[in-house]
Amino acid sequence: MVKRIAKSSDSETKHEGGLQLASEPTGTAAATAVSAVAKEVQRIIIGNYSIAAWYASPYPTEYKQGPDLYICEHCLKYMRYRRSLLTHKCEDPFPRGRLVYEDAAAALYEVDGKEHTLFCQNLCLMSKLFLDQKTIYYDIASFLFYILLVKPTAGNKGQQQQFSFAGYFSKEKASVDRNNLACILVLPPFRGQGYGQLLIELSYELTKMEGTTGGPEQPLSSQG
Repeated sequence: MVKRIAKSSDSETKHEGGLQLASEPTGTAAATAVSAVAKEVQRIIIGNYSIAAWYASPYPTEYKQGPDLYICEHCLKYMRYRRSLLTHKCEDPFPRGRLVYEDAAAALYEVDGKEHTLFCQNLCLMSKLFLDQKTIYYDIASFLFYILLVKPTAGNKGQQQQFSFAGYFSKEKASVDRNNLACILVLPPFRGQGYGQLLIELSYELTKMEGTTGGPEQPLSSQG
């Protein structure tokens, strides 16, 4: 079993009006990021977080008419208006998929792109806002998605929200090159806390359980 990665004490978020505003990319990513989202979705509001977009994503044109996009943390449905999010009710169960890993702080669920097509398409569209090289958004039936959910802290256990969506990795069901990881994302508010390393370790643990060998899809992106 994979050991839990120790969390870093560094914070990557700022607090504004009850929402946590994620920091923008730095270094090389900063040179190509925020300017690329002109006339596109500039910010998403998901759960308790308000996160600035780094790159453009091919959302339908009618959803790019305002700078903000509201996303349900359970089904990842995207909406133009806050009131739509407030009145939105998910029809599918949450969490969805098969539980494959759990510890005191997080849980990982395996979701089949063929069985949960709309959820996985929404996931890919959202992840494109933070991954410059991502190219697959709709043809996702041949992929498995491993969804990372972060559990509430002790002080928040009485709240209705039981999990926070933190990130995911995907892999092909049948990879010719034996890739055990195709795409990986940790949302900006959860970076610097060991979750990316946890996802990578879990991808290798799943590969070992399958009795195979493999590594991440090549070439690596500019963000590694």
